[in-house]
Amino acid sequence: MRESARTIVLVRTTSQILLTWLFFGIAGIADVHASSIAGSPHDLSVNGEGICVYCHTPMSASLDGSTPLWNRKTSSKTLSMYSSSTLDMTIEATPGDVSLMCLSCHDGSMAYDSLINNPGVANNGVMTGTSAIGADGLANDHPISIEYDPSKDSHFAPATNGRVGGLPLFVKNGQTGPATQVECSTCHDVHDPSNGNFLRMSNAGSSLCLTCHVL
Repeated sequence: MRESARTIVLVRTTSQILLTWLFFGIAGIADVHASSIAGSPHDLSVNGEGICVYCHTPMSASLDGSTPLWNRKTSSKTLSMYSSSTLDMTIEATPGDVSLMCLSCHDGSMAYDSLINNPGVANNGVMTGTSAIGADGLANDHPISIEYDPSKDSHFAPATNGRVGGLPLFVKNGQTGPATQVECSTCHDVHDPSNGNFLRMSNAGSSLCLTCHVL
């Protein structure tokens, strides 16, 4: 076999191995997340329809935001943001991409099956009640898309490498870094219902709140 042909075979073999690892890696992650979501408030499946499809698709995914293989249309609802005369840190005029992913259900106007790639799912309901946090805007909720800058307020814990304690911060829209923004996913993990309300940690004794807020 000529050297060039041997190189092509080697490259193809390596690519196949990498693709196999990638496929089974993604499949394994999907299985773990699907099993944790099953039966939780984020399980939107009806009559055995797929759990993951309401947020993710293997093809024709959205190119907006940072969520892998995102399958939901983005909320276009105009949402009032939190404001206060005592606010020291900068808040954006509109929600960040990470929070818009959540608001594609939680804005109180978009149907569950407002999907980019809809394989025929039938859950076309709209979120209501306290879970529809965007129904009356975001001005009466904990601020999101706000820059976490403890140098402006001594009552906040320091941030290190884009995290405050165990809580992640996110990159501002249109930037590549650093991660400084508080978004919905700072306090919530959409795949883990174990702490109630999909919180990233227990809030017993206000422990989640006190991760950022220093008394």
